[in-house]
Amino acid sequence: VRQASLFWLSPGGDAPPRRSDLIPGDAGVLYADVHQGLLERGYMLAPSAYEVGFLSTAHRSEHIEGFVAALDEVLTALEVKS
Repeated sequence: VRQASLFWLSPGGDAPPRRSDLIPGDAGVLYADVHQGLLERGYMLAPSAYEVGFLSTAHRSEHIEGFVAALDEVLTALEVKS
């Protein structure tokens, strides 16, 4: 889910949840695995699956591209399908 400079990771191909009560119960477990995998690759996200991420003008294209590549590696390793 993306709105301006805010983003939130939401697995699956369904419509992204717009309220916390619509977040699947197992989302926190998957998020913990993604969070750890990204930490191992040098990227820090908020520690909770219920928090959003922020982009800023300090992030350059290479930072975003690196993050996307690392996220792809982690999701592939976890066998998460979109």
